[in-house]
Amino acid sequence: PGEMAVYTIEVLNPGTQELKHVQVKDSLGGSFILTKAQEEAEEIRVNEDGSLTIDTLAAGGKTVLRYEYESPKDARAGTVENLVIAEGETDDPEKPVRDEDEEIILVQDPDITITKKADRQVYRPGETAHYTIVVTNTGNCALTDVTVEEQLLADGSFVNSTKGTFAGTRAQIDRLAPGECVTLTFDYSIPENAKEETALKNIVTVQG
Repeated sequence: PGEMAVYTIEVLNPGTQELKHVQVKDSLGGSFILTKAQEEAEEIRVNEDGSLTIDTLAAGGKTVLRYEYESPKDARAGTVENLVIAEGETDDPEKPVRDEDEEIILVQDPDITITKKADRQVYRPGETAHYTIVVTNTGNCALTDVTVEEQLLADGSFVNSTKGTFAGTRAQIDRLAPGECVTLTFDYSIPENAKEETALKNIVTVQG
């Protein structure tokens, strides 16, 4: 969402006679962008309704156009269908030519969340704190090479995961589908010499 999709549109005349007044229309609310050479030639122009006109297209000729469409920032995830239509006139007014082509793009919105919770709030020296970590793919596309890492409790370790592999303070998830959750367990032993009222700070990060 919010990104610019750039389409390259090729208008071809495979026939043996020149085409006139070729109209090119696109189904999206984007814009044709002319090159400087196309603007100077004055044979190609963008109309007020957003369509484009090519005055003449020689037999066997080709015109390459640029079309830009900005996906709305609030666009829902999914596909965007884009239909382009070209129509032209021949020497016989009763035999116009017409063709169309469709292109489908995918709007993706990747996102991921992570939560971490200890099994309780107060521990004694020598006890083990058990943290439950939940990683969720909250986007609309699959995520790969997801890495979960404990940043501060270097002496602790991951001891369980419902998916992927783990070793020490680092866990790896090869693929996370949209809406999929993975639950991990991280253990940390409270030092025997820990002072009372000591707060244990810990940060877990995830990226994919």
